[in-house]
Amino acid sequence: MKKNLFLVSALALALIFLSACGSSKTNDEQPDSDGTTVSDEDTTEPADTGTTEPDGDTGTTEPDGDTGEPETDGDTTEPETDGDTTEPETDGDTTEPETDGDTTEPETDGDTTEPETDGDTTEPETDGEAGTDEEPGTDEDSVEPETDSDSAINPPDEDIPSLGCMTNSDCNAGEICSSHNICVEADPCDGVTCGNGGVCTVETAAAYCNCTSGYYNNNASCAEITGDSVAGWVGIQWPATITKDLNADADKVYGQIYVSGKTEYESHMPPTTCPDGWKAQLGYKAGTGAAEYPVIASNWTWIDAEFNTLHNSGEGEKDNNFEFMADFPTNVAGSFIYIFRFSLDNGASWWYADAAPAIITSASNTPGQATIN
Repeated sequence: MKKNLFLVSALALALIFLSACGSSKTNDEQPDSDGTTVSDEDTTEPADTGTTEPDGDTGTTEPDGDTGEPETDGDTTEPETDGDTTEPETDGDTTEPETDGDTTEPETDGDTTEPETDGDTTEPETDGEAGTDEEPGTDEDSVEPETDSDSAINPPDEDIPSLGCMTNSDCNAGEICSSHNICVEADPCDGVTCGNGGVCTVETAAAYCNCTSGYYNNNASCAEITGDSVAGWVGIQWPATITKDLNADADKVYGQIYVSGKTEYESHMPPTTCPDGWKAQLGYKAGTGAAEYPVIASNWTWIDAEFNTLHNSGEGEKDNNFEFMADFPTNVAGSFIYIFRFSLDNGASWWYADAAPAIITSASNTPGQATIN
């Protein structure tokens, strides 16, 4: 009985020992599919953390026999790989996943900080240069639309004066060279002072001096009237006023002149004739009030007056004047003023008369007044 108990105990111890050995071998060596074992030596921490599975057999040994330490092919502190396998083998520098190029950003066809377009597309592509403030889609690089001529810059030729003069001789006829070296239409009165109170105007493209009483235009200056050209008195004899209907028969206006030694009644007997070189004119213009002074001849319409050969021929008192007469026109309606003027030198000098009657010697004068209804 005792003998049997001893055998049972020995068998139990043997089984316990075998079980312990088998457990140790299970923890220390795990057979691989090809009969090799994986060693736990120096593997408290995995040799490669965060790595992908290696391409070759790593950490395997080929035992030559039943040894306490598994045989390896070399220094197996780290599992054997095909190369330096601290990082898994890739096709290149694979800190990031493999791409076709420098792929900090996703791969595009070019420099694609912005999405790829057909050109530099900071602004939408147009037919011209993009990225400017110009209007898109124009055929030329121009803010203004194309014109057929240069007229947007220069006005028509007829509005452009002649340019580039240095002296008046560089300009066309009727032009002078201005202070800006531009040919402009000449003003004949530029630089003309007339003198003796005269006023320059342009008549027949020339300077003309309208002179005060007793002076006359002499080569664009006012010269004194002398000799046989001096009148002693002039005036409108009659009428001082006219009122007529439109197109009615005209009234005659009479003007008289006195010249010492020439017009006295005793020196001639009617019928008389007009002396050579003497002439008179009736002048009128629209308006009321006084005539300008000096009289500006170009402001008036002038009608040649006829010499009255029968003056002083009738009964009654005689005078010492010669007389001229002219019809006042009635073909235009309106209010008008009128004066007379006389010349003793065929129009070289004039004496102006109002209805006072007197020679006009100031701006305070009394022209005749006409109303045509």
